[in-house]
Amino acid sequence: MRLFVGLELPLEVKDYLYSLQTKLPGAKWALKDNVHLTLDFIGNIEDALYETIVSQLKKVQSPCFNLELTQLNYFGSFEHPHILWMGVKDCKKLVKLQEKIHLLLKEIDLKLDERSFNPHITIARLKGTTADELKNYFQKQAASTPLSFDVNHFSLFISKPGPKGHRYFVKKRFQVRDTIS
Repeated sequence: MRLFVGLELPLEVKDYLYSLQTKLPGAKWALKDNVHLTLDFIGNIEDALYETIVSQLKKVQSPCFNLELTQLNYFGSFEHPHILWMGVKDCKKLVKLQEKIHLLLKEIDLKLDERSFNPHITIARLKGTTADELKNYFQKQAASTPLSFDVNHFSLFISKPGPKGHRYFVKKRFQVRDTIS
């Protein structure tokens, strides 16, 4: 099974991100039900390892926090963008949560991505989108109202292939608490 740890987004945020799916040549938009913020990508694992991963994630202690969306951005060069994403405002509690998850998963010898954490929500994959098309798209979206949401849990997702690409489903939720006992 193919797993990752992430934050589910409230319907209001999903609706807002879905509203950004306007005409942009070369964009393959993320399915509304698939949008999330990845905390750690685990990858393909043997089924027998699942319970060990769950046990590790149950050890995570983190307070609840608020997360604010910031602005659209992209990965790749301006001439050759390949991912369109929504950023989030710097949040120490989010970074700490990701670090705790990452360290606990490394304890069980999972091969995890070691690049620095760059929190974002992927909203489209781009292929052949030109710099002018991207510039026009950003100009049309410039008047967006910032949204925020409370984070009171994180989730273990499973990724399953389908005819329209991978679909993501929550396998297990893990609560975060305002007070840590």
